[in-house]
Amino acid sequence: MEEDAKQRKARLKALREKASANEEPAAKRQKPDGEEAEESKPVLKFRNYKATTEDLKEKELPRPKVPDIAAKVEDQVNAAKESGSAAQVDLMNLAPRKPDWDLKRDGFARMEKLQRQTQRAIAQIVRERISEGGDLADAVEAAGEVHDVDSD
Repeated sequence: MEEDAKQRKARLKALREKASANEEPAAKRQKPDGEEAEESKPVLKFRNYKATTEDLKEKELPRPKVPDIAAKVEDQVNAAKESGSAAQVDLMNLAPRKPDWDLKRDGFARMEKLQRQTQRAIAQIVRERISEGGDLADAVEAAGEVHDVDSD
């Protein structure tokens, strides 16, 4: 703990010295007779402004030269045409998906479970009709009609 206290004291001392060093230039700015020296004014640089007076025209910066990139772009376009990357694009990947694609993906397992339950229920109904003494063909046909009505 004593070591931590010493480190904090050293940091505080360094901060005080730094703060006093920052105050000294302000004291140096003052002239001996009490008047403050003129602060340095920012230098004007006109990049986009077109000056109207001669004094300000001297402070205009020269226009930067814009590189001609038309040749570079043309080379890239030609390279893309030669590689044939447009022919390799699969249109199915570019086509937007239907709004419910995620519901189908997430609900697929549930639907499989329901399909199994439905098949069991149909089989049970067929067994019950057969056990009642009905004809096997009539029972299967009736079950098929029930299944067709459900799928619509």
